[in-house]
Amino acid sequence: MCGILLNFNTNGINTKLFEESLNLQIHRGPDSQEIYCSNIFDNKAPYKINQFKQKNLNNPLFMSGFNRLSILDLSKNSNQPIINNEKNKMLLYNGEFYNYLDYSNEYNKKSDSLTLFDLLNNFDSKALNLINGMWAICYIDFINRTILFSRDRYGKKPLFYYHDKDQLIVSSEYKSIFHLLKRSRSVSLDSLAYFMIGKLSPYKDINNNSFYKDIKSFEPGSVNIFNFDKNLFLDNQKTQIDFPNENISRLSNNEIKEQIYKDFKNAVEKRLTADTKIGVMLSGGIDSSSIAGIVSKSKQINEVEFFTANIFRQNEVTPDTKYANYLSKKLGIKLNIIDVDPKSYTDFIKNAFEITKYTELPNNFSLASIPTYLITKSMKEKNFKVSLDGIGGDEIFGGYPSSLQSLSIANIQNSNYYNSILYFLKWSQYYSPSLFVKLKFLLSLIIRSKHINLKKDYHNNNLFSKINFIKNGELIKKIKELEKNFFIRNKLCSIYERQNFEIKNFQIPYYTGVADNLSMANSVENRSPFLDLELNKYINLKDNLKFNKGKNKYIFREVIGHLVPKKISQRIGDYGIGTCYDEAMLDSAKSIDIILDSNFIRNLMSESLIKADFLNNKIFTRSLFSIAVLDHTYNLSL
Repeated sequence: MCGILLNFNTNGINTKLFEESLNLQIHRGPDSQEIYCSNIFDNKAPYKINQFKQKNLNNPLFMSGFNRLSILDLSKNSNQPIINNEKNKMLLYNGEFYNYLDYSNEYNKKSDSLTLFDLLNNFDSKALNLINGMWAICYIDFINRTILFSRDRYGKKPLFYYHDKDQLIVSSEYKSIFHLLKRSRSVSLDSLAYFMIGKLSPYKDINNNSFYKDIKSFEPGSVNIFNFDKNLFLDNQKTQIDFPNENISRLSNNEIKEQIYKDFKNAVEKRLTADTKIGVMLSGGIDSSSIAGIVSKSKQINEVEFFTANIFRQNEVTPDTKYANYLSKKLGIKLNIIDVDPKSYTDFIKNAFEITKYTELPNNFSLASIPTYLITKSMKEKNFKVSLDGIGGDEIFGGYPSSLQSLSIANIQNSNYYNSILYFLKWSQYYSPSLFVKLKFLLSLIIRSKHINLKKDYHNNNLFSKINFIKNGELIKKIKELEKNFFIRNKLCSIYERQNFEIKNFQIPYYTGVADNLSMANSVENRSPFLDLELNKYINLKDNLKFNKGKNKYIFREVIGHLVPKKISQRIGDYGIGTCYDEAMLDSAKSIDIILDSNFIRNLMSESLIKADFLNNKIFTRSLFSIAVLDHTYNLSL
């Protein structure tokens, strides 16, 4: 929705540098920009920057700036930063407060931002427990000289900060912080190790570090208080906003289905509140199709279109486009298909560098980054400002059938033989493997059992098979530490534990990070109905309501049966969002030149081993390529 930049500096702030830094993220909010200046300790009201300059004042101690993407209440009344009549309270808020009408009044009923500001003025941080939505908040109290910082429970909206003995910088994007600091980018080995193991962009802080040294992000669901007088975060006032604890175990299956439909319908319809055009990302899979089904029946929205991209697997377009096209015709809603030349390395490289400029992270170009960027680019061209996506469906309702094998292994390694066989049977039901494949997997279970233990598994077995290719000893050490202490997913023995791991540590931080970065790159706000506050409780469903009769998301499929054709609600093997390019583009020999031209990469691995890996297993090629593109864009150091 917007871009935030805030700076407190006891030595004073260069206003021109601050303006330049805020403009670096103008794509996050091109509709209006406001900047305020204050000297904090003089007990005077903050000035708008033009007033500050007219008074010939220089180098304020505090500046706050906001780039607005106007979606709800397009008038200037909702421009930010919002400041009260007494000019002693201020709000910078990036996000959406979907249930704001429950707390609004005649004055603020058109604006979730104004409603939130009133709630914070009346209830302080307790107001955040009322919000069903996504947010990154900076709430300044000039009387008590404090700032309240908070992010939503899932961390959909980013908020980074740098803090030292002289200053605090808070921003929606890294680039504004680095411009203010006039400092080059030094990479955290913890986060680099996370990327090398997990192959997903490191949107999650690892060991209290973002991808860049000395820059952190506020934790999802956290409330943090900063004190100007002490130039300190008040650790004793840090709190956490949790999900409501609702017991669904007492409900019958029919009651659960009724409740899921009600909660899911509400989640989608709340996200249709906008004064702008709304598009739906439609992959043809169960999750996005169910959203499309609700949208098509909603009376809240008159103008909606679907968007998809041709996705390639094994050099062919996946069937997902065919299913998306089928559903759009059934629902009578236009489908826009983004189609690129899958064999154009020039286009691939152009998009890889553009995407990296916005994410400021190494990217997995074989997953969601390219289609998300290209789809929202098309949305922007058609004047759509809001996008609905299916992020969270697998994590909430029990997707990821690929986890069934590792669940069977984890249980046998913990001597849970009954559960191991149970997950083996669920895997067999879902994939219908040949007898030979079944016997091969049973043998692998036996050799992995606790008492025999002939095989050791890692989160990334390929990486560990060639870990000595990496010449940086500290990075190898970090990889081994993370494997032991963080990447424990494959050691977890229940679907519920796996879901929580994906939500807090892996899939959700990645997909929400990509969606925010690359939608906002095109001035489009993404909304994720499955991450609604009221749907989180369904991770507590019994296993047989998640995987049953050879189907994942079993009960959710039952719920959406009347929303979409059976051909979609009961389909097996949807591919999900991948890349728009042929795999040969991802592993092109041309990429080796980009890799070898990176000074940063040459500090990680020798030229001869980079070439040897490319000619054989290509274990490192894609990761090194992504890091090299980032290095060429932002000049990294260790």
